[in-house]
Amino acid sequence: MSPLDGKLVDEAIASLTGLIKQIPPMYSAVKVNGRKLYEYARAGQEVERPERQVTIYQFDRTSPISYDSHLARFTFRVKCSKGTYIRTLSVDLGEKLGYAAHMSHLTRTSAAGLQLEDALTLEEIASKVEDGQLDFLHPLEIGTGDLVKVFLSPEEATEVRFGRFIELDKTDKELAAFEGDKLLAILEKRDNLYKPRKVFG
Repeated sequence: MSPLDGKLVDEAIASLTGLIKQIPPMYSAVKVNGRKLYEYARAGQEVERPERQVTIYQFDRTSPISYDSHLARFTFRVKCSKGTYIRTLSVDLGEKLGYAAHMSHLTRTSAAGLQLEDALTLEEIASKVEDGQLDFLHPLEIGTGDLVKVFLSPEEATEVRFGRFIELDKTDKELAAFEGDKLLAILEKRDNLYKPRKVFG
């Protein structure tokens, strides 16, 4: 293939930052008509998939473009919102450049405020537990680092505990609902109300 112009690649990458729309791949857990897309894919069926909006906060090429036979390869780093499909982003980038593209390797470096460099192997965890060292455990609240937080009134907290819908002046699809400094629930938006998806307290 003809060498890719690095400047054009970087311009295409820049055009895919900010708010963008994606169509989930067939092999994903997104539900259509009550069934997960991968169930349709395994049955050899293809269905119309709902477009979704995601946010690409940062998208940078992190290596020179190398060539192997008819393949051009390079690495990139992405900081994105929840629900982003990186393999779809790779395909979309290829389309911008006029080539078929795919993702061959993915490493998640952070999620919900947790960093890869702080991760432990299962063997390391087992060893720490055996020695009675539980300092690696984090409070539940740290896992909500990628969600908008709301602090509920006592009345709202009671409604949430009973699994009832509450009205909040928010537009986010998901919220981390706190009672004081403790995580009470994860809320999901249903029409103009919020319903507890998971209650912890």
